[in-house]
Amino acid sequence: MTDQPGNDPLQQPGPDAYPPPGPATPYGQPPQYPPTPGGGYQQPPANYPPVPGYQQPPAAPPAPAYDQADYQAYPQTAGYPQTYIPSPGSELPLSKLSVAALSAGVTGIMLSACCAFIGIPAAIAAVVLGYFGLKETATGMQRGRGMAIAGIILGGIGLLLGIAVVVFAGVMRMNTQY
Repeated sequence: MTDQPGNDPLQQPGPDAYPPPGPATPYGQPPQYPPTPGGGYQQPPANYPPVPGYQQPPAAPPAPAYDQADYQAYPQTAGYPQTYIPSPGSELPLSKLSVAALSAGVTGIMLSACCAFIGIPAAIAAVVLGYFGLKETATGMQRGRGMAIAGIILGGIGLLLGIAVVVFAGVMRMNTQY
């Protein structure tokens, strides 16, 4: 494709590309319209019927009689727990066990990397707290299910890391002769 002079789409048109504008009307004077035939508004003919006035709509029919004997209650379903539905703008409370599981899981990983004998119990606590946090959030009365799951996962990782550190330290101690 070659560029030819005069075919540039971004080039501005020359001064003779558009016709000159017509004479402008002054702002104070409205344009003149031809007069309407018949001289404008006229009265309606004499034989035209008058406009009817507003009338009340007919009354509604009376409601049928209601008898208590016809009323049948819907059966109540048993066995389903009542769930708490918060009102708009309010939040469910946060599960303290889920928060504790998450913080114990993070602590368990950090302590298992440097001193496994403190990190392993923290990791076990994270798994146990996460389990109970999951049970607590399963009712729908509290939020924090993701934190409980994260606490269980981090506790498991911390437990495995702590065991690996203990095994590695034991192997290194056996290989080192004093």
